[in-house]
Amino acid sequence: MVRSILLLVATVAVATAVPYTYPTTCVSATLNKCIHDIFSDGEYGLNVTTDPAVLGNIMSDYTILNNWFLSQWGRDDGIDTIVKNCNALTNFYHCLGGPVCFSMKSMLDDPSVTKEQAYAVRGVFDEYTFNCGAGLGTMLSANIKCIQNAVGASQEYLKGCTSTYLNNVKHDEPRACNHGAVLTQCYMAPFHLAECQTEVATDTWWACNSQKEFMAAQFGYTCYNDISCDDQQPAVASFIAKHHTKNADGSHTLRLPDLVQKSNNEYKEVKGRSINIKF
Repeated sequence: MVRSILLLVATVAVATAVPYTYPTTCVSATLNKCIHDIFSDGEYGLNVTTDPAVLGNIMSDYTILNNWFLSQWGRDDGIDTIVKNCNALTNFYHCLGGPVCFSMKSMLDDPSVTKEQAYAVRGVFDEYTFNCGAGLGTMLSANIKCIQNAVGASQEYLKGCTSTYLNNVKHDEPRACNHGAVLTQCYMAPFHLAECQTEVATDTWWACNSQKEFMAAQFGYTCYNDISCDDQQPAVASFIAKHHTKNADGSHTLRLPDLVQKSNNEYKEVKGRSINIKF
């Protein structure tokens, strides 16, 4: 009898519960409030910026959050700063009440944002969703201080890997998967050179997968599945052999991948710029 009553109560509770309905459109007022609360000086603010003009471009200029998160992952304070940023991202998603503002349809339908901008911004959020999930677990199982040192020392180079990739897929989309593979190798290179004790394979795996997540929204799982981060060591070794010079003072010079540029209505590759890195 008691079991029957409990079952009845449970059935009524389920039947009368009101399911949560996710928003079906991205409400600008909600998005702007969440951006302010999380990325400015609001309740959970990271203080990325207090400039309204910059905050207004967060969903169209990928460099704002990409540069911020790189600086945070390069801090030498263990996991404190990383966890703070990961919590802020979680709060941002909760604040929006659903994924609609991040759906590619919503982002691509925004007339104020180009296709390239939409995919790049979504890529940053996808990359750091990984970095706050499986990627964070990988960092914690490795030599996190060495990884942070590698990120901190390679800021400009890593930014260059991203901007070169975005330029190249814009001008040479038929070879997008090839440019994606080069992006992962470019990103892996500093971690390979930093040689974080026995964790070098772990670090490069993390770097590789973070970039697979960055490109996934634009090119789906076609390019994603073409790149096996477990098998990338020979490819990154070849990349380093072509792009790396060890200097007498112990620093490293890494040359970015070649840029695809348009000249006289034809596309050609121009040698990438070189950046000095000292771990």
